[in-house]
Amino acid sequence: PVGQEFFVGSFKHGVKQGFGALLRCTGDLMVVDYQGGVAHGFGTYFWRNGNLCIAKWHHGRQMRGGEHRTMAMQEAAYLLQGDIRVKLARLELKKLRSAQEVRNIAMELQHSRAKRGSTPGVSSPQESKESQETPPA
Repeated sequence: PVGQEFFVGSFKHGVKQGFGALLRCTGDLMVVDYQGGVAHGFGTYFWRNGNLCIAKWHHGRQMRGGEHRTMAMQEAAYLLQGDIRVKLARLELKKLRSAQEVRNIAMELQHSRAKRGSTPGVSSPQESKESQETPPA
C-alpha cells in the first residue's frame, strides 16, 4: 500500500529494539540497530537506485560523515575485486607450477642417483673409497 513502511526485526514492549530492516514506501531500505523505536547505531541505507550509505545514526538522525557509494562505485569495486581475484589465481597457479617443477627436478635427481646406484644423502662404497684415495691439492 502507498505510504506504508514494512519493518523486519525485533521489538521490545511494542517498540523497535535491536537490529532491524525498514523498507520504506519509496523502495529505500534501511538496515540499522534500533533503540527506543528509532535508528541508533551503525547501519546501511540503500536507495532504490542502488546507491548506499554506511553511517552511524544517533537518536534517529544520521550522523555526519559516513561512507556514500554510488552504484557505479560499487560496480567498479566489484570489477576491481574480480580482477584482483584473477591475478591472485594466476599467481597461485604459477606457485603450483613452480612447486611441480621443483618436484620434477627432485624426482630427476633421485632417478639419476638410482641409475648410479646411490641414494640421496648416502654415498656408495665406491664413492667413499674414491674420495679417500684422492690426494689433497
